[in-house]
Amino acid sequence: MMNYIWLALIIIGIITAVGTDIYESSVNKYKNDVEFDALIELKEKPSVETQVKGILKVSGEYYKNFYSLKNFTQDTIRNEITLRLKSDSTGTAILNISETTPDFWKLMAKGKGTNTDKLIANVKKFEKVGENSYKVSLVFEKISLVKIKQVLNAVIEYSKLQLK
Repeated sequence: MMNYIWLALIIIGIITAVGTDIYESSVNKYKNDVEFDALIELKEKPSVETQVKGILKVSGEYYKNFYSLKNFTQDTIRNEITLRLKSDSTGTAILNISETTPDFWKLMAKGKGTNTDKLIANVKKFEKVGENSYKVSLVFEKISLVKIKQVLNAVIEYSKLQLK
């Protein structure tokens, strides 16, 4: 009897997660294919096809408005980032997820399913604005089906516990 109850709860959870994911996709909650503008301070001069580390800086107000967050109060976001640029000032950026990373980016990283300790983005624009400062436009990798992944991961964890 308990197995039928758990099965019903799992089915309800999956249906709810699918509904939530459809809604989030329709409103583009994770801003897929939308350019995110930021400032990057690099520790060294960037060169083509070489990884360089730096700090991504964004105003809290811009971040809050970009993701339509209601309860975000941080003034400035500073997060470690690694860039690999091509000769045409495009490339790839890896945003390292840490304790100081905003919760929404942590949620996006978990929503990918793998490598939850980083977010990957395409660098669309990269232009120098100061000594070690660069203006950058990033398009983060597509994030989708976040809730269904969370529910299915919970089901897998529960089934592992039952098998022990």
